[in-house]
Amino acid sequence: MKIGDYNELTVARESSIGVFLCDEDGLEVLLPKRYVDEKIKLGGWLKAFVYKDSEDRVIATTEEPLATVNRFALLKVKEVTPIGVFLDWGLPKDLLIPKKEITSPPDEGDEVLIYVYLDRLTQRLAASMRLERYVSDRPENLNFGDEVEIIVWKRHDLGYQAIVDEEYLGMIYDNQRFQSIKKGDRMKAYVNQVRTDGRIDLLLQAPGYKAVDDHESLVLDALIEAGGFLPYHDKSDPEQIQKAFGMSKKVFKKVLGSLYKRGKVKLETGGIRLKQGGRRPKR
Repeated sequence: MKIGDYNELTVARESSIGVFLCDEDGLEVLLPKRYVDEKIKLGGWLKAFVYKDSEDRVIATTEEPLATVNRFALLKVKEVTPIGVFLDWGLPKDLLIPKKEITSPPDEGDEVLIYVYLDRLTQRLAASMRLERYVSDRPENLNFGDEVEIIVWKRHDLGYQAIVDEEYLGMIYDNQRFQSIKKGDRMKAYVNQVRTDGRIDLLLQAPGYKAVDDHESLVLDALIEAGGFLPYHDKSDPEQIQKAFGMSKKVFKKVLGSLYKRGKVKLETGGIRLKQGGRRPKR
């Protein structure tokens, strides 16, 4: 049975305090009465989250926490105490960041990016702000242009640091970023390079002509919504293009070139016009 994670369990027996669920190894865990409804039947299967409650019992719940063990999450500070910081993670028992796991003391109401771990001694779930401990500096099978999932971590002199695929540390450089981002944002990104120190340089837009494919539909949709004409062209201000489409001027020019060659748009002095037949087919 996995503490701090979801388990597929069998409804084994009923009790005055709830029902007992059983895993494939025969280990039982209580699902308290407040979580039992008419859909739960003896012999049936149930997906439940398992953790230690405020009475220090290992229990199951059908409630869904905002984070699970061995994962990163952005959570709100509920209370600051002498023993640590308590976080709201969607369950009755708040998640504790022990004092030793705090890097910079947050205030009540702040949002902090943390890693959820299982204390081996107490078997309780806890959180840490020391994220470097939980990332590897040996990325495997990552190459230029590969798509990855990232969580934006914190501001850096050169840009933003991010957690890559819940395993590695990456960097988004300001001079290669053409959209607003903030701590805790989850999004897809692309590998620009894997450095010798194991850190990953990231791009928020697909490199080269992969970016053109990704953004053509965005420009076509914007043209359709605007009635077939947009006042943007290859001489437009880069900041205006970024604000309108969330892409760099370099990518925008490639998109226009591709749409023009495919006969989707006309390039006019004051902007771009959707050609008849240039609309994307409805799905």
